[in-house]
Amino acid sequence: MKNEFQNKIPDDICNLLSQALPSAFARSVISYTEFSCKNPPDNAKDFIAYHNACKAALGHIGALVKIKDVCAKNSPAEKSQSLEELLRQARHLLDKTEN
Repeated sequence: MKNEFQNKIPDDICNLLSQALPSAFARSVISYTEFSCKNPPDNAKDFIAYHNACKAALGHIGALVKIKDVCAKNSPAEKSQSLEELLRQARHLLDKTEN
């Protein structure tokens, strides 16, 4: 039996999440980009740790996208913020941090 929150998040929680998601998504993408652009370690043990850290970061980004999707299904107002918009905001913040 599925948990009721897997398909429906209360509107007040979606409203709070919708305010936090753009900056959380941007911070996650920026952090992942900065970390993954480093040269991977040469030894196997450190490389595995580096690889697992990259996978964890991507999993976190994926979870944020899923939360956005669930909120969008439950709230017509949330449908206006697409994944493309989140990516645009993340790129904008990334550009600002690089300059």
